[in-house]
Amino acid sequence: KLTIKAGGNVLIGTTTDDGINKLQVNGRILTSNDGIIIGDSNRRLVNNSNNLELRTYAGYSITVAPNNSESTRFLANGNILIGTTTDSGYKLQVESSSGNNYVFIKSYWANNVGILFSDGSNRGLLSMNPNNDMLFLTGGLNERARITSGGNLLIGTTTDDGSNKLQVNGNATFGAFVFAERFRTTVAGTASFAAIYLNSDSNSGLFQPSSDNIGFTTAASEAMRITSSQNLLIGTTTDSGEKLQVDGKIKLQTTAGSLIAQEFG
Repeated sequence: KLTIKAGGNVLIGTTTDDGINKLQVNGRILTSNDGIIIGDSNRRLVNNSNNLELRTYAGYSITVAPNNSESTRFLANGNILIGTTTDSGYKLQVESSSGNNYVFIKSYWANNVGILFSDGSNRGLLSMNPNNDMLFLTGGLNERARITSGGNLLIGTTTDDGSNKLQVNGNATFGAFVFAERFRTTVAGTASFAAIYLNSDSNSGLFQPSSDNIGFTTAASEAMRITSSQNLLIGTTTDSGEKLQVDGKIKLQTTAGSLIAQEFG
């Protein structure tokens, strides 16, 4: 039934006038595809190919204001503002007036969750796995690095040894000082390709010729070795048991006092 009250309010499907709204309907309203016009023709609620759309024209924005307080604003340029009314030019802008400000993303248990970045052809992914490891993926979504739940940084590998804070599978270049309690390589190296070398001179440096032995190489040739018995070998790789073993000439010189060489045994 239709009732028009003395104050001009129109009631459909109800006889109770709230005294405020000009049209009050108890039941469904069926409209054409032109939808419902709000205020003027620049604001409409329409049905577009079975999709419900809230449209604006002439540069108007759409705001969401629960409890009569604006929380979200959809601008005419496509930017979305949450917690702010100031557009900084980004597609998604989230602001908190107090306390910490986080974006919460949740996935079902035993699945990864993250943020995918793309420019249309190149992609990168920042992801968290079920083990609470943070993963960094680039170049076709190949994993490049991860920070484990224990705080270890893995580069070029996904296997955590459980003890070292920095673990690198591959070459590493440091352009400044490196301070560490321990430094370990995952390869022994060779005389022609040292495990630890300076600048780009890879055939001169430190390597491990065998277990418990340390070798020093220059110009791809072993120059010196400290054996597991703590004997020092220069110009030779054969340990005959003496603390200092030299294959080649030795020059000993002193400008004051005496130079004494003595053998005990």
